[in-house]
Amino acid sequence: MGPDGRIVRRHVLVRKSSLVGLGKEGTKLAARLKLGKTAAADPSLFIDWKRRLLAMGRAEASRLGLSWDSVKRAKRTLRRTGTLRDGHGGRFLSRLKIALATG
Repeated sequence: MGPDGRIVRRHVLVRKSSLVGLGKEGTKLAARLKLGKTAAADPSLFIDWKRRLLAMGRAEASRLGLSWDSVKRAKRTLRRTGTLRDGHGGRFLSRLKIALATG
């Protein structure tokens, strides 16, 4: 507000990298954008798991406690289909997101 109580319009320059979603709408937006939201971590923690998985090597997989064979299979599936399934026995995506969030 201005000194006389009127609302003043201000212009703000914001970088895309500094945007943070707040509340339920922010969470829904992030989920729609398919950012890797982890269930085990802080709700505002987002991980670009696809990029991290595709760049992962043996040493990082070992450091995170992930099987290299599982990582190779997930990378192959991700390149072929563009996503990983996380259900009906496919628990690798959940383990990957938790490992990336904690490690």
